[in-house]
Amino acid sequence: MIRRPPRSTPSNSSAASDVYKRQHYTFVKDAPTEIEKRLYELLVYKDPQAEYTTAYLLGKWSGYRHLYNLKRHCFPTGLLSVVEDILSKLCDPVDYSIDYYAVPEMVSTPDRITDALDLRDYQADVIQKVFDERIHRGLIEMPTGSGKTRVEIALVKLIGSPALIIVHRYELMQQIHREMTRFGIESIVMHRERTDEWVKPVVITSYYNVDNFLKNLRSSAKLMILDDCHRVGARTYYRAAMKCKAPYRFGLTATPEGRSDNADIRLRAVTGPLFYSLKPKDLIGEWLADAEVIMVKVPVSARGFTYNEVYTKGIVRNDERNRAIAQIVEHEISKGSKVMIIVNRLAHVSILKKMFVDRYETFVITGKKPPKLRRWIIDKVNTLDSPCVIIASPVGEEGIDIPDLDCIILASGGKAPIQILQRIGRGLRRGTGDRVKRLRIYDFYDLQRSRKSMLRRHSEIRYKLYVETFGFDRVRLI
Repeated sequence: MIRRPPRSTPSNSSAASDVYKRQHYTFVKDAPTEIEKRLYELLVYKDPQAEYTTAYLLGKWSGYRHLYNLKRHCFPTGLLSVVEDILSKLCDPVDYSIDYYAVPEMVSTPDRITDALDLRDYQADVIQKVFDERIHRGLIEMPTGSGKTRVEIALVKLIGSPALIIVHRYELMQQIHREMTRFGIESIVMHRERTDEWVKPVVITSYYNVDNFLKNLRSSAKLMILDDCHRVGARTYYRAAMKCKAPYRFGLTATPEGRSDNADIRLRAVTGPLFYSLKPKDLIGEWLADAEVIMVKVPVSARGFTYNEVYTKGIVRNDERNRAIAQIVEHEISKGSKVMIIVNRLAHVSILKKMFVDRYETFVITGKKPPKLRRWIIDKVNTLDSPCVIIASPVGEEGIDIPDLDCIILASGGKAPIQILQRIGRGLRRGTGDRVKRLRIYDFYDLQRSRKSMLRRHSEIRYKLYVETFGFDRVRLI
């Protein structure tokens, strides 16, 4: 039988095992060895890079990464609901009790916040749910362009400070800071500065700073918010987030699942389970721009021994594919569109730039350009009343906010759903003013001869993803 006492009252039950819940780790006391081994075996994920390591090849490592610590008898508190589920499904159910730690009170109410911030109905729903159910940790899934920053501000106003907002890029830190200032919240961007004091009630900083320098801040924060938290699956980001001991812990992302390294469980370990989910198709037409996906069939004859070889021949240096991109750009520019082309390789950026720079107003945004220059380019594009072409690499594309973008060309291929959906989100923001916008998303269906070929397989995965995201009626294959 499972006995779970109320959060406010610690239990003194003489159970077979006691689970003591602290802020970021839960410690297990007096549990049978078999139970701990079972938790050790089940709180795992397979590292897809394991087969390339020496330890794996020598048979010294199974390739699995474990989130239950047998030496310390603990696991990340975000996985508490998973552990409860495991214990309830054992052949011999275990009696246990949970000693909850005290969570500080919230400082405001949803009604006051909704009016002050002019929240959309779904943004207000998130705050109301947090307040009504006294949720203090969890994942919030919201599409790119749906106003995640506004929800972060509402969480700060609801729960109070000191608050630590952890972001992975400087441009995004500045965006959040500007919005905080707009709504009267004192905040500071701590990028290269590493003052380990609460200079302002809200500190916006990087995972690197949290991991290496801000010991006092990460220990005394009341609220931790992870922006674009899908990145926490990565080992360095996970380590940094787990060092923060804030009792209130929330992560916001458009893509809580689908990491190519199978590390989604790490995200839940840091923040807790998903408690609010909103898909792009729930908002398209009302709060997000209407959209259609057009997949263009392109023959590919590339062969090679490695994925890198096939990718270079079949995508980067595929003349027929690049000519198809040029035709799409010409068609869109003739309609007065602002077009963004997203690629994976800098070599591809150079090829496309040579094709367009003498014909259209062309901007290039890559990670090699300093943040201030990237910001200047984005501001320049936003003030333009004429059509233009923006070519962006993966690093350069982050932080791009161009509401009047009419067309996105995904020239990068690939199969990772998180990366694809994040890229699409760049154009889903509604146009400025009364402008009615219908975003056109172009991709390529790479027709290699064999259906098992890498590029063709990836194209099929992307096609299914578009249908799931936007609905069958908004996806065309030509």
